[in-house]
Amino acid sequence: MSESPNPADVTPEKSSRAGRNLPAAAAVGVSLVAMILAGLFIEKTVFAFIVMVALSIAIFEIATAMKSAGINLPAIPIAVGGVGAMLLTYFAEPAYALVALALTVVATLFYRLPKGPEGFVRDVSAGIFGLGYL
Repeated sequence: MSESPNPADVTPEKSSRAGRNLPAAAAVGVSLVAMILAGLFIEKTVFAFIVMVALSIAIFEIATAMKSAGINLPAIPIAVGGVGAMLLTYFAEPAYALVALALTVVATLFYRLPKGPEGFVRDVSAGIFGLGYL
């Protein structure tokens, strides 16, 4: 009869401490740097749009991180307002960006309003923090 191995005798496979694939991460980093440099040296408008996409991704990343702490950051109005402010800063005057940011704060208030008073101030404050932070 064949005996099954003792669980204490089996050595577990060694995995990376970070849990990430280092060659893949390096390739992504090199390609991002190449894309940013190409945007800077070829066409500055392309760079502005790269930054806007990065801003949107960062807003949703912060919203996901805050969700683990029970904070529901209203990511959609923050991302739209942040990108709108950047567009106005790039294509128009920077003073218009202040108007866009003020409208984003108001939109965040109205976006969060239907969910009720529970955590309203916390969620809206987190949204305004995310807008200012990024």
